[in-house]
Amino acid sequence: MKVIKPQRLKKGDVIGVISPSAAIDAKFKRQFQRGVGFLEELGFMVKVGKNVFRRHFYSAGTAAERVADLHDMFLDPSVKAIIQSQGGETANEMLDLIDWKLISKHPKLFCGMSDGTVLLLSIFAKSGLVTLHGPDLLWGFGRGCRDYEKDSLINFLLSGEVGVVPPDPGHKVPAASINSSKRWRSWRGGCASGRLIGGNLGVICRLRGTAYEPDYKDAILFIEAVGVDVECLAMNFAYLHQAGIFAKVRGIVLGYCDQNVMKDKRSNRPVGEVLAEAASSYQFPILEIGEIGHNTANANLPIGVMASIDADRLVLSIDETGLR
Repeated sequence: MKVIKPQRLKKGDVIGVISPSAAIDAKFKRQFQRGVGFLEELGFMVKVGKNVFRRHFYSAGTAAERVADLHDMFLDPSVKAIIQSQGGETANEMLDLIDWKLISKHPKLFCGMSDGTVLLLSIFAKSGLVTLHGPDLLWGFGRGCRDYEKDSLINFLLSGEVGVVPPDPGHKVPAASINSSKRWRSWRGGCASGRLIGGNLGVICRLRGTAYEPDYKDAILFIEAVGVDVECLAMNFAYLHQAGIFAKVRGIVLGYCDQNVMKDKRSNRPVGEVLAEAASSYQFPILEIGEIGHNTANANLPIGVMASIDADRLVLSIDETGLR
């Protein structure tokens, strides 16, 4: 597959906002506007999709309405990047309706996380276009963006910065997530390089076997999860093994798994230990970091570029710019 890199942004460029998943409750509109204000303070202009605040039961409009906003943003020559408003559960309803040739002909950066992983991975799989895993508008920027995320976003959007991903010195693990490490940790040593691919664990499992799944061959796979306790994480990690994904990758970056605690305290164990056990028949390195996931400061990670990990030295490096 030929990898397509979107154009880097400059101050004054327009960033489009769409809602590919859950409907935005009216009580969060002020928070949405704070997210818009954050991007404007960075020097960008913002265009809001016409269906962003629409509601179709639990989703932000019908699948066709959500796809219409996606197509409009890719077709609009003034829009230089697109970001999701928030996640949800139903972005995969859009996939059969998306015009992938349209996206290939009008490449631009798409940003998001959580259920947005559906679009991050499928856009790369179907068009080869690099996408960006990072904070969304409502819960990332609208709730209050930390300097770590702000600096990461600016460095990527304006320069396509490459190099070592720094740890967040302010990372904290609350009681509901104590099975995640407080600091970067190696669960299996070694070094590996490959194409960076990943996102939300549930979405990765959901896309397996569909026409929208990326090729994990020789990839550096990064994963995060939310609202999934260690028992369910064990189930999903076993699935990644049984589905053949572990057999393809060169290394794994385990992100932050929010709300992972079991009610029965005797059942709790480190998430990294669970992953290492599920991948015990493989030799790839496993590095756990805290800067990928829900309710934590996120490093902005370009999907589709070359990256490397050194689990012994606790290093994750982006080795290729994701923008042109």
